[in-house]
Amino acid sequence: MDEMVLRQRVCDIARQLWQRGLMVADDGLISVEIHRRRFLVTPPGVRRAELAPRSLLVTDLTGKGPALQGLLPDAQWLPHRVVYQTRDDGVLRTREPHGPDDAPAVRATILSRPPMLSALVRRMTGAGAIDIGDEVLPVASSTDEASLAKVFSRGNAAALPGSGILVVGSTLDAALNLLERLELAATIELAVWRGE
Repeated sequence: MDEMVLRQRVCDIARQLWQRGLMVADDGLISVEIHRRRFLVTPPGVRRAELAPRSLLVTDLTGKGPALQGLLPDAQWLPHRVVYQTRDDGVLRTREPHGPDDAPAVRATILSRPPMLSALVRRMTGAGAIDIGDEVLPVASSTDEASLAKVFSRGNAAALPGSGILVVGSTLDAALNLLERLELAATIELAVWRGE
């Protein structure tokens, strides 16, 4: 996809997430690979509702780039970097112990704090994984590379306590769809608990 089209798509998705309350203020981070090991990233300090295509940052896998000048903190980029490194081979390992399935490599990530999903994660504090309807959401540390690599070698989403929910996909739309499905499942799960 053309870089200008991708820039506009990132801004559109950020605005959609803001409108739905799934990303607020300047919180969260959206990234997408524009070319081998080059990524567009939402900048810190810019409201997600007001992003313009030209405001997006370009970085390499290390989180550095010619125009970044320290704008993207290492700790903020680390989970995204680990995911891109872990899933660059295009193989998603199955949950069954019998061999890998072919799946697209990760080309997009979204880190946000969707309210219902975040509430469910808080309610389940201390769990290694959270059952949400038909989904299982693993919990990982946003600063532990080994933990992140393990979780994302097997799945497309994880709760990162203190940071939010990280979802990944072969495209921006795939990551967005997963985030929306998880938020809906969490909303239903919390409604069921309230009704019991």
